[in-house]
Amino acid sequence: MGSHVGDPDELTVLVTGFGVRWFLPVLLVSLTLVYAHRQARRHAGRGWGMPASIHGFWLPCAWAGPFREQYPVNPSWEIAKGLPSHLPPLRAKDPNSRHAAAVLPKVRILVHPEPIRVNYQVVRGLVPTLYEVYQGRRVDMVIHIGMAGPRPFYCVERRGHRDGYKHTDVDEEKPDEEEERKPGSDWPWHGLPEELETDLDADDVVARWQGHSSDDMDLRVSEDAGRFMCDFIYFSSLAHLWKMQRSRKVLFLHVPADASPQSIDTGRELVLNLVRSMVESDADRKYELREGNGELKQGRRIGSPAFLAHRRVRRYGGGSRGGIKGRTRRSNALCTVYTNEANSTFDLKTTYTSYNVQKGHLRNMHLAEKTSWWGCGSHIPGVLDSVPAGDRCECEPKVEVGGTSYPPMAASPN
Repeated sequence: MGSHVGDPDELTVLVTGFGVRWFLPVLLVSLTLVYAHRQARRHAGRGWGMPASIHGFWLPCAWAGPFREQYPVNPSWEIAKGLPSHLPPLRAKDPNSRHAAAVLPKVRILVHPEPIRVNYQVVRGLVPTLYEVYQGRRVDMVIHIGMAGPRPFYCVERRGHRDGYKHTDVDEEKPDEEEERKPGSDWPWHGLPEELETDLDADDVVARWQGHSSDDMDLRVSEDAGRFMCDFIYFSSLAHLWKMQRSRKVLFLHVPADASPQSIDTGRELVLNLVRSMVESDADRKYELREGNGELKQGRRIGSPAFLAHRRVRRYGGGSRGGIKGRTRRSNALCTVYTNEANSTFDLKTTYTSYNVQKGHLRNMHLAEKTSWWGCGSHIPGVLDSVPAGDRCECEPKVEVGGTSYPPMAASPN
């Protein structure tokens, strides 16, 4: 984890954002217009009137690609540059939230010190340097942030693409794919597949992200990063890690084009929630791999360090976001769990872990707090006969509720 300096148990997440490039002539013209506008307003105050050419003045943006002058500020950099240096403690999204605070390592957030220029060659040269020792630290995860135009939702990209980059960058250049692939060329992507996916579980990360965020946020997984600079930097990161035979713990986040202060603040909160979700998901996955002796079994074992204090109930989806309502991921671990809500039972079956919650407000929860271990153990022969002992859940330690201890397989307190 993290760096060779400071806390060795600290995990490091690097965040990048794109910027808007200003050509010097455009900048000079813009400053001239600002001065003229101020002078015109001063003259208008004296009854001199305002020239018609100044009424609708605007500051031109140097970038005239897919995001033209209607987006003079790239919110991705505005979001990134204001992030804190460390992931703050978990804050419930509302006073009634029953989110379980998972035990996470300390997470340091590094922000690339400047907006990344919208240029293919710049991106291609920059990406490998992000994965070296960066600011004295070894980077564990990366989030690239980019603008997605006027659409109002936020999405995590699952994959990046090697080919199909037809849009020119700020220097009116684009990859010459035919020339680059000639034998003997120094094209860095020889032998790479057309698509590369993140090694993080995007579905699980987004499910957690939704759970940590406000219910009115539209958060999604996307299958197409757009084959422009966002897709290009994402594939560049994935490709570099693929070639280095390192785990591809990188995501691309598309954010709306709205650069208002309120939207930027929302974006920063969502990025922090995404960082937390990535770290949580990766920590659970590592636990599953350890429990499976280095091999991830079909489905997801229900068990982790956090499991010892809380039962995590993951869902495919629900409500307006779609998915299989009332179901969680497949699991080989089998238990019947009683929560601290009366008549609320979680029946973990051999297929999907469906939950029958008689109290409706628990229906769409991402996490359900567990306060006893009643019902766990080999006294469920009809269910456990066909399950290897190694795949059965472990119900340790004893759980203290109201000063009373509930051991495994207990029908009542001891």
